[in-house]
Amino acid sequence: IVLFQDVTVPNFNMFVAQDGTVAYSCRATCSISCSLKLVNYPMDHQHCYIRVLSYAHVAEQVSMQWFTRDPVRTNTEIGLPEFQITNVSSSYCNGTYRYALTDKSHKIGNFSCLMANIFLSRSIGYNLVQSYIPTGLIVMISWVSFWIDRRAVPARVTLSFTTLVSLTTLGNGLRFGLPQVSYAKAIDLWYGACMFFVFCALLEFALINSHMRKSEKYDHISKTFASSPR
Repeated sequence: IVLFQDVTVPNFNMFVAQDGTVAYSCRATCSISCSLKLVNYPMDHQHCYIRVLSYAHVAEQVSMQWFTRDPVRTNTEIGLPEFQITNVSSSYCNGTYRYALTDKSHKIGNFSCLMANIFLSRSIGYNLVQSYIPTGLIVMISWVSFWIDRRAVPARVTLSFTTLVSLTTLGNGLRFGLPQVSYAKAIDLWYGACMFFVFCALLEFALINSHMRKSEKYDHISKTFASSPR
């Protein structure tokens, strides 16, 4: 979306030099969208770009070039809450495109194109406080059951199920605000690993409890057999 400034009059500047060179500039506000790749979220780095090219004039008619000095200027006081702008550069995206399309014919021509590259790095502070530290602490709390007496069945079961439910609730709440994509993100793998460790803690108690019951059964049989008269 491009909006041209017209308060209080149209904001443009036109200058004609003595050699006939015409310099024309105008002020516009653009709303740009960028398709993000979230495979490494929240430790991802994004590359967004802005392309400027003519709609109907080929390169022989309109040739666009960047200024040799400061082609892309930015305001250092403007920032993003979730990203850090690591670099802004300029390049060209000249190419061959089809135009004047009809049902049975079209034209092909070389178009001049300018491209501004914006490189972003996501700030991990929010996810570190809201995701990594709480889930890591929940996993470590589940390990407390290893030091609880094996005969304290209610305590170990309650602790294991409480950590499992807490981790599930926290993960669902945090993933609710993320965009829905068809691939697994890095934070999904982290939650999967945390869920695996908590489940292993619960499985360890089940195996130990089953082994303990069999051991007590065999111990009772051996004592009964030893005390019986021969």
